[in-house]
Amino acid sequence: MSKSIHTIDSRENMELLTVAAFFGIQSDAMHSLISDWHDLLEAELQSEGIDYRELKAALVPAKKKREAALIFDTAAIPDAWYPLPVFEKLLQYLDRKSVNSVLMGDFIERSSPGCLQRCLEETGSRIDTDGTHDHFIVYLNNLSKSDPANLDRHFREFAGYRGIADLSYGSVFKTLLSTMLIPGFIKVRDTVIMEAEYDYAEWILDKKKESLGGPANPLGFPFAENGFRTTAISQDLYGIFLSYKIERECDGMDEADQLMGLNFLDRLFGPLRTAAVEVAPRKLAYIKQEKGDTLRRVGLEEITAGELEELIHDKITSNYLYNLEINEQYGVTKFNIMIELPGDKPYKLVLALKYHPEHHRISLITCF
Repeated sequence: MSKSIHTIDSRENMELLTVAAFFGIQSDAMHSLISDWHDLLEAELQSEGIDYRELKAALVPAKKKREAALIFDTAAIPDAWYPLPVFEKLLQYLDRKSVNSVLMGDFIERSSPGCLQRCLEETGSRIDTDGTHDHFIVYLNNLSKSDPANLDRHFREFAGYRGIADLSYGSVFKTLLSTMLIPGFIKVRDTVIMEAEYDYAEWILDKKKESLGGPANPLGFPFAENGFRTTAISQDLYGIFLSYKIERECDGMDEADQLMGLNFLDRLFGPLRTAAVEVAPRKLAYIKQEKGDTLRRVGLEEITAGELEELIHDKITSNYLYNLEINEQYGVTKFNIMIELPGDKPYKLVLALKYHPEHHRISLITCF
């Protein structure tokens, strides 16, 4: 039997950390609780006709997909509830085939004027904020190569629209947004999944969904008018398992987030910064043969096993864990990380890693 979780959020969501403070982070109770809560999530999604596996593209960053932020001057939008006209326009663009996470929030810079403009210039964007200080940001992931330009054309005549910033790679602006924006919704083809205003216990005990009197739409945006089916998932489960984490250089600051992922994999674990990293010579030879083009793109075609071990160790503490999987049949626990390597053009590399909790060791499975 195997079980996998796309991602766990203990970076912005404090629920698991609060529970861990009571039970102890390395307790049997915490290990079981994460798995049990994920089972509840899958059951709630299934009750809405949604397969959790279909949400992977919305929750795990993809190396060949784009991420972007739409930027709006709130003072130039006639509606006092400025998100409404923004999403009325955005929902007209989104198709019925894509899978995306949408985040949103305000970028208010009155205490540090010019901050947004400097951030945009650092990304190479030509957006002019025109000296305004209050902006509304909508962030989308899993976009196609053509989506940013198409979205820009779609919003060009929209009052208050300032532009779109491609944030497919790391930047100061992307890091700032990771601290500001909140999850809006997940769109999986023609279905929109939002965070409910109740938790799982309330859903079970009070049958909240039956009492809502129609399709759930806590955000109040015109989803149905644009052909989307809507549903809402208990806020405690949504926050932990359905929140997309905008990547940032965490430099060890988000270690608790990694620990919760490891806690799901096994009761025995420690911080990844203290784990030994192993790249077997035969494994490296295989990767050079089968993934030679990938290694050449990032200038690693001549790398030794020891050098690759050092690279993985340096990068692993500043990255998030994705595709966490327990395979009980083969006794394997594994996860992926995505690292960004600098160059004339940055390149993303996904590393699949096996975790050996009994020895607190990580071994490389493959890269792509």
